Amino acid sequence: MSTLENAPVSEGEILDGKYRVDRVIGVGGMGVVVAATHVQLQTQVALKFLLPEVLSNPQVVERF
Repeated sequence: MSTLENAPVSEGEILDGKYRVDRVIGVGGMGVVVAATHVQLQTQVALKFLLPEVLSNPQVVERF
């Protein structure tokens, strides 16, 4: 199983007051996809994040 060691989020973290990060789905050269749960609706979602080291590249950010 992958870890969130390079990700801008942590397992168990609550994002935007409604999404709890559950686990990593995938890690690539530019980003991380995590499985999360909407804490009020108890529905599962996938959230994608750019890795911090690529945020300074405007082309990557625009493409994202």
